[in-house]
Amino acid sequence: MNEHGHHEGIVGAEHLGVRVFCISAADAQQLADQLALILGEHLAGDDEMHLTYNAVQSGWQHDPGRPGWLGRPPYTQLHIEYTALLVLRSAGPHPR
Repeated sequence: MNEHGHHEGIVGAEHLGVRVFCISAADAQQLADQLALILGEHLAGDDEMHLTYNAVQSGWQHDPGRPGWLGRPPYTQLHIEYTALLVLRSAGPHPR
């Protein structure tokens, strides 16, 4: 848990009944797990839900391979960061 009471990789805010969560994860499964956790804790039966997600290359690592009988060819491993923006708000009248 971070200093705001959210799990690691989750940032949240609330204003006038609109709840916004920004989620980041190292892989798609972890992103789905964190999204399920947030929905389980914060989604009410009458809420509207808006979700957008993205995957961005955040780095790479090149392995030159290894020669010989047990060798392996060179390859490059890409590092991907997965993010989602989740907005929840009550479907009822909205305060202004």
